[in-house]
Amino acid sequence: MVEAVLGTAMRLLKRPLEVHVDGRATAAALGWTLAAWIPLSLHIGALAAGADGAGWRALPVAAGAYALAWTLGVLFVIAPAGVGVRELVLVVALSPVLSPGAALVVAALSRLVMTAADLMAAGLAGWAGRAATTI
Repeated sequence: MVEAVLGTAMRLLKRPLEVHVDGRATAAALGWTLAAWIPLSLHIGALAAGADGAGWRALPVAAGAYALAWTLGVLFVIAPAGVGVRELVLVVALSPVLSPGAALVVAALSRLVMTAADLMAAGLAGWAGRAATTI
């Protein structure tokens, strides 16, 4: 299906289709993407569940809010890591299930949690890289 859409687009642009999309590779990429978004959804869901007495009923809204906020933050390239944009979108998107103050706290805590996770991953990668060069 992807190849058919790409082929049509390339014909309209009068260019050859030089890339062929493998269905198995696409399915693997989809699986890894899903595997990454599950913990991201759970992190924001846990923060939202503990805020304002929302409970786990906020998980679907929180997961969707985070996906939207993350995407818009990435698209706003002048803000490093979407800082500010992601938080604004999160606060607005969480408003159906959280009060504005609770949504702001969730957005700020999410940024802190993600920054801490990024720093830990960078430290682990640095340590692993250094350990690999000494072997």
